[in-house]
Amino acid sequence: MTYCFMALLGCSESNLPPFTSWGYMNADMNGQEWQSTYRNAYQVTQALFPDASANACSRENHLVSSLFSTFGEERRELRFENFPLKVGQYKVHPQIINYECRASDSVRAVLYICTADGDVVEGSYNVVPSESNIFQITKYNPENEEITGTFQVTFTTHSPLLLAYLPDTLRFTHGIFHSKNVPPLKRKR
Repeated sequence: MTYCFMALLGCSESNLPPFTSWGYMNADMNGQEWQSTYRNAYQVTQALFPDASANACSRENHLVSSLFSTFGEERRELRFENFPLKVGQYKVHPQIINYECRASDSVRAVLYICTADGDVVEGSYNVVPSESNIFQITKYNPENEEITGTFQVTFTTHSPLLLAYLPDTLRFTHGIFHSKNVPPLKRKR
């Protein structure tokens, strides 16, 4: 009890994660605003587009939105991976376990639930392949590397005992995003 009290005394706004957000990602999750899941949540959205000099396995584009609880001790990280940088609508597939690098892989998504500032993964949600899972890029500007679009995706977890406070199935609808590529020299972790 003393340790918890001391930990709370040391908390301040400066304990929020030091990440820079380069955009936004909003959606309804099971009918309520995902970005409002935590009271006083802190959200960071970043697009990561590797340059052409990266090896084939490192060339995947990523759009990551991390939703942090009030003091940053818990996060929900929604990730879309391996999408082309062009306007279009793409079917979203489950993340591949034991991933092997293949240039023809399709768009994938996953939702991680983490604690201890991301050091501990409590569980993950994977895409339900039988649902209508769509990632749509409505605008891409190669000059300033900005990307805008919409999405809808349904996830389910295979670790419900670890995630007892969340439903087994999470439906993200009315999803919208806008982000800019995080320049490599400004990436902080």
